Amino acid sequence: MNSREELAENLFRVAVELTRIGSSDVAAETYQLALRLDPRDFQSLTNLAVIIDKSGRLLDAENLYVKAASHPFFDPFAMFNLGYLYGRTKKLDLAELWYRRCLVADPNYHPAMVNLSGLVQEARGDLLESKDLLERALSIDPKDTIALYELANIYRQHGQLYEAEMLYFKAVDNDPGDPTAMYNYASFIHQIGEHDRASALFDEAHRLDKQGVLKRGGN
Repeated sequence: MNSREELAENLFRVAVELTRIGSSDVAAETYQLALRLDPRDFQSLTNLAVIIDKSGRLLDAENLYVKAASHPFFDPFAMFNLGYLYGRTKKLDLAELWYRRCLVADPNYHPAMVNLSGLVQEARGDLLESKDLLERALSIDPKDTIALYELANIYRQHGQLYEAEMLYFKAVDNDPGDPTAMYNYASFIHQIGEHDRASALFDEAHRLDKQGVLKRGGN
């Protein structure tokens, strides 16, 4: 490692710490300094893209993610974030492409499996691949809350209620503060006829829902 690369690496560490303490603007400037010293620093490219993405400059973030995800960098984190960006903007074909590329670059990148699972359901109604992806993700991280309740939803659709209930319970037990996990569990409990218990769980889910993303209602 030459002196420019060593300094770029030190700046990268400083930028990470600046982000951790909430100084994202200064962190972005520090990543830019690191990239002037070492334009091949794909970690700085990706982390700078994340800051820009969160600021709403999606086109600039997209360009940086693509640069970090392309030869000679092949950063799976950048590929994952590209998939997530395209998913948020409803470019589902591109989202699927980048999630799959992420899994080629890193076959154990389980968040990509979870997001791709939801995408193939939304785009094509493909429950079979979705189930396979979620099971693979849970084999890597058995405590992935989203994977747990999404797999439970698939079991529920297939009428495998015992398996579904066990997974819903695991999701809530794993992260009692997750409003979506709680809401899905409440919906299941309502379906099997435990309405009073379901009502209490729905109330708890909405109490936890600080962002207001859950629908109102009973089931």
